[in-house]
Amino acid sequence: MIEFDRLIINHDVKSMRSDFSLIKVFKTLTAFSVLTTVIGCSQTQENHDVQAQVDYPAYLFASFRGNGEDGLHLAYSRNGLNWTALNNDESVLPPAVGTKLMRDPTLIRGVDGFHMVWTSGWQDDGIGVAHSQDLVNWSDQQFVPVMQDYPSARNAWAPEIIWDNDAQNYLIFWATTLPGTYPDTEAKADKGWDHRIYATRTADFKAYSDTELYYQPDFNVIDATITPVDNGYVMLVKDETRYPAAKRLHAAFSDSISGPWSLNSKAFSPDGLWVEGPTILPLTLNGVQGYMVYFDAYMNHQFGAMFTKDFKTWEDKTSSLNLPAGTRHGSVLGVAEAELQQLIDAYGDNTTHFTPAQLQEVCTGEPLSCQLSTSSGNYGVAITTSSKFSSVYAESRRLMYAPEVTEQSAPVLHLAVNVRDAEGQPIQDIDEPNVDGLNVILTQSLSEISGIDVTKKAHTRSLFIIGDSTVADQTRQWLKPAEQRYSGWGQILPAWFGPTITVVNYADSGEGTEAFSVPDGVLWQQMAGQIQPNDWVLIQLGHNDKKNPRDVYVSRMNGLLETIIGKGAHPVLISPMIRNHGIELTEQHTYGDLVLRNELPKIARQNDVPYIDLMSVTNDWAIKLGQKNAQTFFVEKDKTHTNQPGALTFAGFVIEEIKRQQLPLTHYLRATAKQGTGQ
Repeated sequence: MIEFDRLIINHDVKSMRSDFSLIKVFKTLTAFSVLTTVIGCSQTQENHDVQAQVDYPAYLFASFRGNGEDGLHLAYSRNGLNWTALNNDESVLPPAVGTKLMRDPTLIRGVDGFHMVWTSGWQDDGIGVAHSQDLVNWSDQQFVPVMQDYPSARNAWAPEIIWDNDAQNYLIFWATTLPGTYPDTEAKADKGWDHRIYATRTADFKAYSDTELYYQPDFNVIDATITPVDNGYVMLVKDETRYPAAKRLHAAFSDSISGPWSLNSKAFSPDGLWVEGPTILPLTLNGVQGYMVYFDAYMNHQFGAMFTKDFKTWEDKTSSLNLPAGTRHGSVLGVAEAELQQLIDAYGDNTTHFTPAQLQEVCTGEPLSCQLSTSSGNYGVAITTSSKFSSVYAESRRLMYAPEVTEQSAPVLHLAVNVRDAEGQPIQDIDEPNVDGLNVILTQSLSEISGIDVTKKAHTRSLFIIGDSTVADQTRQWLKPAEQRYSGWGQILPAWFGPTITVVNYADSGEGTEAFSVPDGVLWQQMAGQIQPNDWVLIQLGHNDKKNPRDVYVSRMNGLLETIIGKGAHPVLISPMIRNHGIELTEQHTYGDLVLRNELPKIARQNDVPYIDLMSVTNDWAIKLGQKNAQTFFVEKDKTHTNQPGALTFAGFVIEEIKRQQLPLTHYLRATAKQGTGQ
């Protein structure tokens, strides 16, 4: 064993909160000692996995945001799929050692408390280490120079830690590049970053064993993580080969934590998706015992999840996963109820819980309109029922869930709802009164609702919609039958999407490219500051550009697309749906020298953005049905505006095109989302 000559301990970061008295310290440590005895975390246990001792009631996800500058982020879950951020998704522990980053945090329950290791910098020769007894109060951070004896080492990335019960110490392992060591694979690496897995061991986090090569699979490998299973151990790794690109996850198996490892050469992560940072959670899902593997689909800026019983057969759960937006490579562990409550007491979960009795006070009318908050913003809503869900709306009759769109088998329905004042259309005067804050509309008896949880979201991935009255959130019109309610397809679209993306509809009646022109358009000014990198923007403009010459329309559209792309967001151009006049496609939306069906594909190609030709799709649909039958999907004699069944049909066409073109937006659809309902 050696003691590193550059073991750096940061004394500037307080290990306890300023109001944490010695009495409270004693009580916390005493309570933790009792708790660890109860849940099986004593050093005398024989099982080789501390984490697997208990069927934990909750789970904790440790991760980072951005480049890791602000530190550790925490979220919790009770089912491993739907996660709630703690501390309003702000950092709970800032980095203080190395280059002062806190990337790839691995947080584990050890035999003597909780321990965390992390990447402290892109080119540091060491890693960060810290400890806690309660996940709230942390020790001074250490910088452990694990690669100090390898002067050519370029880095020490994504460290992981696991307790080895046989050796009675902790195994810490990470990825490092030693230039020139493996020339064959280095030639296939990105700028010479050719990694192998190295490791050290420690029993007390003071003395560490000599760093040694731990895993060499004859390819560029990073992001190893290990979990015990009944017959040994499983290690997941990423093949980081760049030329030709691999970027996939593999499973390896061993009887011993020290290896040797038998690699399954067939990757288990989704085809065509570059991923990294796997982390493993043992859990029971729908009565089945197994493991949830989370991974960072970093090219799509989204997390994914796959469930397995044996690390050989896999079930993709990505569409059911709901993590805070911006979550990056991290780790997950089970926590006891007392531990979770201590975290919530310390940081808050920003969630309001409505019991059946409380819902009686805030839900009124027919259908039931529940005012669950009085402020604007983005919300996560979880509705629990004792029966099957009927349709659920929000705000101005925005369809959030419908049985004909997606089946909901679980007793909890999770929604992502955008709230703004005024609700509905952003700038139009409406006949119906505006109701401040978050309003959720239920179409079933309140006696069937067991509770509703509402969480204000600080950071969300958003799907913005730009358009006109055929897309807009129209008024409630509850007294009218669905066939007589004016409805925009953007008003219905949220029903297909899961809670990992929030639909924000800025479509407005009578508006065209002028209202969304950059930089002075009245609607563009309202939404421009909200668009963040990796958001999506659907754009249908043209119905109300009849008086604009071609050059003006094209210039405005190009400016809008260029600005959205410049923000790092992803626009999708959509041609306007038809007017049901029974005319040829060549006559639809032709205004002087502005022929939309000709110009829009050109604009999309010039800006390299996806294009959905809704005009042609709806024209083919109308021809198939005949003008008379197609008119039943419009409001009475109106040839332009759809009723609710029509909006449902046209929104379905948009979803079908998103799927057909395999746009990354498909990752945000609900798992059981059906095809559109066009006839």
